[in-house]
Amino acid sequence: MSVYPKIKRTYFPAAGRAEASRIGAALRIDEIPHVLDELQEKMSPSFWEKDAETMKKMRLELADTTIPRYLSLLEARFATLDKHAALRTKRVLLHDVATYVYVKSLRAGYIEHIPSQCAPVTITDGYALLKRSFQKVAHHSKVFEWYSIQHGTPTLKLTYFSVPACAEPIRLALFIGDIPFEDYRVPRSEYPSLKPSLPYH
Repeated sequence: MSVYPKIKRTYFPAAGRAEASRIGAALRIDEIPHVLDELQEKMSPSFWEKDAETMKKMRLELADTTIPRYLSLLEARFATLDKHAALRTKRVLLHDVATYVYVKSLRAGYIEHIPSQCAPVTITDGYALLKRSFQKVAHHSKVFEWYSIQHGTPTLKLTYFSVPACAEPIRLALFIGDIPFEDYRVPRSEYPSLKPSLPYH
């Protein structure tokens, strides 16, 4: 049994009180999207590598070492989150959406040399809690609806480069929240002309 007592936040109901500690608790969830972002950064160089053999070597290193390491860390984090009653819910939370998008991109089969749904075993198999989070989003009625309807031209315009899984969390969050938006993917061929207008070029 832990020698530390349960934490109880006691404070007066005034604006900003205990905000830091409440945000600290929320970081248990927020760190999952950040870890996924970090993993995506590890993978990004292989998408821009032009030499086929070098790219294959990079992808195999990702598949054999880097991705499993990060997925194991995420599985452990999901186990920790499971200890909190408030997070054991059927509702879709931010980290579920981020996990769904990343796992979906790995399973899709368009990342060469990464075991996907086209192979007997995908790289995400064997992570039960990760799978449970993925299924929570995959089976959500709004997500079913999103992938089955024709999309019109709404008010907001979400513009991003046509890279696997890019902006997927934003698209799903907007849709689940019933916020209409236009989905526009910028072809890589347009990157040179757009580069001067982008933040930090």
